[in-house]
Amino acid sequence: MNQKRKDGLLISCAAAFSALVFLIVVYYLKKTAILDYQQWDIETLTASDFTVEYTITEDMWNLFIV
Repeated sequence: MNQKRKDGLLISCAAAFSALVFLIVVYYLKKTAILDYQQWDIETLTASDFTVEYTITEDMWNLFIV
């Protein structure tokens, strides 16, 4: 009976350790994915990142042309 308890304890500890390692790996992948996206966003900087759309009236346009 003692051997079964030791085996059960060993299996439970191994399962808990495996779950902990899995959670750490998932957390690491999540954080690196966020950083990779930010790095990609910085590297693909375009002029459209700095443009602003502004609606003007016909009168404003006519003043601009003159």
